[in-house]
Amino acid sequence: MLRITANDSPRVLTLRLEGRLEGSWVHELEQCWRSLLRGTRQSAVYVALTGVTHVDAAGKARLTEMH
Repeated sequence: MLRITANDSPRVLTLRLEGRLEGSWVHELEQCWRSLLRGTRQSAVYVALTGVTHVDAAGKARLTEMH
């Protein structure tokens, strides 16, 4: 399971990820990411990974693409 929390402040859009970034959750992160980027005015996006307990190969690839 993966929890994705978005915090849209005046300067930075923060995505906080918690749990396991694997399998179908990788696709869910991509959808969430693209949706949030369409609606944001911030120039800075921060992805907080401190709550992530596991990342599979697809998750690593997704994070690399987001970077």
